Amino acid sequence: MKVVLVRHAHAGSREAWGGDDRDRPLSAKGERQAAFLVPVLSGFAPGRILSSPAVRCLQTVAPTATLVGRDVEPVEALAEGHADEAVALVERLTGGTVVVCTHGDVASALLEACRTGPVIGPPIHMGKAEVRLLRRRSGAWTAEGPFSLSGEVAPPVA
Repeated sequence: MKVVLVRHAHAGSREAWGGDDRDRPLSAKGERQAAFLVPVLSGFAPGRILSSPAVRCLQTVAPTATLVGRDVEPVEALAEGHADEAVALVERLTGGTVVVCTHGDVASALLEACRTGPVIGPPIHMGKAEVRLLRRRSGAWTAEGPFSLSGEVAPPVA
């Protein structure tokens, strides 16, 4: 089981947005980031693409979904502020590769769930449009990445 974890691309300032934050779209920079993510995400050959229902998350993975011929499935458990529900959701996923697009707080919680041993230092932070690979091996989750557009990966996260 593989989960390709994506933090949504750049969406501009929360404070400058006048409407419901869930409706805040990607900025021009975020649209470019979403396009650059296509070769990275499609390279994992996802069987499913799950996303927070927030517009910025849906827009981040939409170009990849189009290329690989998958629908983006909005999932409330991936919404901002739903970290515990997101961890439970990922625990229930089975088989294949699933792309999961979410927010910084949820992504950090998912990465923290992969840590082994004593937690030293601050929570793991993901940047906008960053990609990490979560793998379940022998019942435990591990995290790898971040992945770059060249497909290179840093050593696994402890």
